[in-house]
Amino acid sequence: MRVIIATDGTAASAAIFPQIGRTFRLPADLTELVVLTIHDSTCVPDARQLVGLFADTSGEATVAFLEGARSALGVFGDQARFIALAGTPGPEIVRFIRDTGCDLLLVGRGKDHAHDRALLGSVSSHVVAHAPCTVVVIR
Repeated sequence: MRVIIATDGTAASAAIFPQIGRTFRLPADLTELVVLTIHDSTCVPDARQLVGLFADTSGEATVAFLEGARSALGVFGDQARFIALAGTPGPEIVRFIRDTGCDLLLVGRGKDHAHDRALLGSVSSHVVAHAPCTVVVIR
């Protein structure tokens, strides 16, 4: 089974990583595990501060997050492939899945407030509506 974890690099999205160990008992249960993170290149500079981690355009924060993700995945981290892309997160995740294939996508749930969804959009809602695979939204 090919599994993709889509994450935005925030602390809230880190809740996704333990789910792998709950869903799959052994790394051998997976044919491939991909941790995909999208740098939202559509944010204007001031909005990037609201978004947080990926305001760092040098990529250092992205690398640090991905190294932490490998550690958080435990025994699954050794076989995981880590990919960082730039673009609008929802459409980029769906494009990546369509281009490379996926059996199961794990994605975090965004903000609960309507004004946050209006301002930031809802990546998980977009992915659930458009991804050509099974999607599990993690709280």
